[in-house]
Amino acid sequence: MVDDRGDTHKGDGEEAMEYILNCGEVDVLGVIAVASNTNGVRGIKVDYSIDRNGNIVKKGVDKSGLAKEDKIVKGDTVDVLNDKRAPIIIGVGDIGKMDGFDNVEIGAPIITKAMEEIIRRSDRADSKRM
Repeated sequence: MVDDRGDTHKGDGEEAMEYILNCGEVDVLGVIAVASNTNGVRGIKVDYSIDRNGNIVKKGVDKSGLAKEDKIVKGDTVDVLNDKRAPIIIGVGDIGKMDGFDNVEIGAPIITKAMEEIIRRSDRADSKRM
């Protein structure tokens, strides 16, 4: 997970993500784009999102994990993905800002489902793992 704490300019989070996507030593299956509703960013078009209720939607989500009308997730660290495309991008709301829908005490169901979807949809997934 990379984050640069709301910096809308290219910061440590974007630099780390670019390195991971380009290094060749890491097999990136996909990326989870976390929405933060940051102003002044382009955002990224996602393949799917997991809304705050755990539904897979073919739209973007906002910071609260609510489905939007378009497929764009806006966050302060995701714009770099416009130039460095990952195999699949799944959007989720801001983990700490979804009114407890992804709370660790209930098993972090949203982020867990997003990771499972990336593995399931990757061409490297084998049926024994899922």
